[in-house]
Amino acid sequence: MKNVLFLLLLAVLVTPGVTYATGSLASDIKRLIQAVEISGCTFMRNGKAHASKESGKHISRKYAHFEDDIDSIESFVALTATKSLISGKPYVVQCENTVTSSSEWMLNKAEELGLES
Repeated sequence: MKNVLFLLLLAVLVTPGVTYATGSLASDIKRLIQAVEISGCTFMRNGKAHASKESGKHISRKYAHFEDDIDSIESFVALTATKSLISGKPYVVQCENTVTSSSEWMLNKAEELGLES
């Protein structure tokens, strides 16, 4: 029985074309989403302002949708926090008087937190 479980696990891990977020990556993504939620910044999506807590929840929903396609912080940001899937419009973040693209803000925050690439 142990051999069968080992072979099954091995087959899953070496299946080509499939990516799996490691525990460490999943943990880093969770930390980055929490950083969004507590940032106090305003996140602009499709011309509408959203509070940081609400934006974290939005990014979490997109993460759940794209989780199998994410293999790095960069792919996480590209798929969940860069632009609207519906309109294609880029997301923007305003923190105090500074406005930046959401992707730039997220990647800078990941670097600040020392998260994996």
